[in-house]
Amino acid sequence: MSKTDESGFDLDSFASPDVDESESDSDYINLDAGESVTGEITDVNLTAGDNGLIEIDGKTLWLNATMRRQLESGLIAGEPVAHVKLNEERSFEDENGEEQTYNPRELRFKDD
Repeated sequence: MSKTDESGFDLDSFASPDVDESESDSDYINLDAGESVTGEITDVNLTAGDNGLIEIDGKTLWLNATMRRQLESGLIAGEPVAHVKLNEERSFEDENGEEQTYNPRELRFKDD
């Protein structure tokens, strides 16, 4: 069964581009696990922060390195985009030897 978000977009029609994996404020998009948001890209600033940011319908989304590579490989200006925080959990050991768990985030682009 297809999932749709509040805007009515069918999330299954958005594809996550393949990339090389080697590498809460109301104006910001901050998702919980399993949530997503779709809309039009209204601004791009790839020099902001470490990996840049985009705005989806005027709300800021700070990019991580994977999302930046996805944006670079899949973006066509004016096309719909979906930001998804997966239910899947991953973990890593930080510099203090403590295990850190997170839910991966990704960008998806309309797959015609």
